[in-house]
Amino acid sequence: MPLSGLNTTWRPEEALTETLGVMPGLETVVAEGPAAKAVLNEQVLAFLKKNCRHCWGKGLLRVWVYLDEDTQVRQQRICRCARDRFLKANKTEGRFLATFDPVRAASLAEMLAKNQTWQCPTLVWERGGNLIDVSDFSKDTRVKYVPASWKNKTWKRFTEEITQGYGTDDLATRKKFIEKELEVVGNLHKAGVPFLAGTDTPAGVHIFPGYSLHEELQRFVAAGFSPLEALQTATINPARFFGMEEQSGSVEKGKLADLVLLSANPLEDITNTQKIAGVIANGRYLRRAELDKMLGRVETAAHPQP
Repeated sequence: MPLSGLNTTWRPEEALTETLGVMPGLETVVAEGPAAKAVLNEQVLAFLKKNCRHCWGKGLLRVWVYLDEDTQVRQQRICRCARDRFLKANKTEGRFLATFDPVRAASLAEMLAKNQTWQCPTLVWERGGNLIDVSDFSKDTRVKYVPASWKNKTWKRFTEEITQGYGTDDLATRKKFIEKELEVVGNLHKAGVPFLAGTDTPAGVHIFPGYSLHEELQRFVAAGFSPLEALQTATINPARFFGMEEQSGSVEKGKLADLVLLSANPLEDITNTQKIAGVIANGRYLRRAELDKMLGRVETAAHPQP
C-alpha cells in the first residue's frame, strides 16, 4: 500500500512481534506521507484490538511515534483495558500449571534473551505468599526488627488478600507452582536472560529487609544458578542495569568501595553471605560489634515505648 511523503517504512507487525511475541496479524505497510495516517491508525487500532492482551510495553511505544494524538489516546484506552483484564483475571497458580506451554515458554525465553530484558522474580516473596497460611514466623528472630505497623496493618492486610486469592488452589498445587517457578527461572537463565535480585520489601509479608535478600540468592541457586551467578544478581548485574559498571558492581581499583566482608566463602556455600564479619560503607569500616549495635537500635526503633 504505497502512500505519499513520510520518507520512512513502518512495519508494526515486526515491532510488536519482535518485542512482545505477538503473532503477526497485520500486513507490512509502507508509509510515505501524512496522508497515510488515517489508514495506518485504523490498521494499528484493529491490530491492537485483535491482539490487545499483548499491546503494552516497548513495542507499543515504538508504534506511537507514527500516530497522532487522538489515536494515542484511543490506544491507551485499549491498552489499559487489556492490562486490567490481565491483572484482574483468574491468574491462580493452578491455572498457570494447567496452561503452561513449554514450547511457548522456550520461545519467550529466546525473545527475552535476544532483547536482554531484565527479570527480577522475587522468589522469596513468591514462596512466602504461597505458603503464608502454613508458615509460622512467631519465633523468627528477625521479627523483632520489623515495625509494629508492618505486622499489625500491612502484613495483616496482605495476608488476607493473598489467602483470598488462593481460590481453589490447595497447598499441594501451590507447592508445585513454587517448584515450577524455579524451573522457569532456571530455563530463562540458561537461555541467557539477565537477572536481578529483589524481594519486594517492605510490602511483602514476612519479607525482612536485608535478610531476605540473602534468601533470594539461595533461591537463585535452587533454580540452577551457580553461587557466583547468584551473587552477580546483586552486584555486577544491577551495576550493568543502571549503566554504572565503571563505578560499582565489582571490587576494582577506582570503583566505589562499598563492601561486605565475609568470614566464609559464598562460592562454596551461598548461605555464607550471611556470615558477615564487617562492612565498608561510605569510606567507613563497621566491625561486627558495631553492626550488632546498629541492629539493636533498629529493634528499639521498631518498638518504641509509649
